[in-house]
Amino acid sequence: MNGVVFASAVVLCGGMVSVLTGSIPTHGFIAELVWSGLALAGLITIAGIEASS
Repeated sequence: MNGVVFASAVVLCGGMVSVLTGSIPTHGFIAELVWSGLALAGLITIAGIEASS
């Protein structure tokens, strides 16, 4: 489980950097995929941190 949580945290950080630097368009289908992926990575990360504590 720790590997999954770590991978989700890395995806979350990398995705947020991409969004903040403007690499991802703010509208459209690609943006929806990015935001849903970031939301899923955030949920997995939070659940993993809560489970380990």
